[in-house]
Amino acid sequence: VQQSLGQALLTDQVDAIFGAFRNIEGVELAAQTDIVILPATQLGVPDYAELVILANPQLLENDPDYARRVEAFLGAVAAGQQAALRDPQIAIDALTPQTEGSYDPQVLAAMVEATLALLPDDGFGSQSGADWATYASWMFENGLLDSPVEGARATTNDYLG
Repeated sequence: VQQSLGQALLTDQVDAIFGAFRNIEGVELAAQTDIVILPATQLGVPDYAELVILANPQLLENDPDYARRVEAFLGAVAAGQQAALRDPQIAIDALTPQTEGSYDPQVLAAMVEATLALLPDDGFGSQSGADWATYASWMFENGLLDSPVEGARATTNDYLG
């Protein structure tokens, strides 16, 4: 099914999919058919950050301009998130021209609402080293990593401003 997870489900090629975002594909599929959405945590997967922003650690340490650009980017994303939380219509208005023809306007609005409901209460981008350590251990124990990884070293909150 490659990347067409939703289409595979709608056309009965598969009975279930893993890897869809419940706030995007889940909302879109729910508008077309009856579905049951099970968050991965209900299936035994430890809580983890689904979307992360990656930056080159060597450049962060050795290139002050790069580090400033990363911090500015994160600040802009945080400001956008705060604006959307204050007024979801701001997010809908920003996304509408970019997604025109891809999503029904009512479905897009439902996606924004579903996304905002998933945002953590502890601030933009905050990552827990303990959560990452738990997730890395779970991945190794389940054969998804060839060797143990120090999950807590995989994240930093230093550039959140």
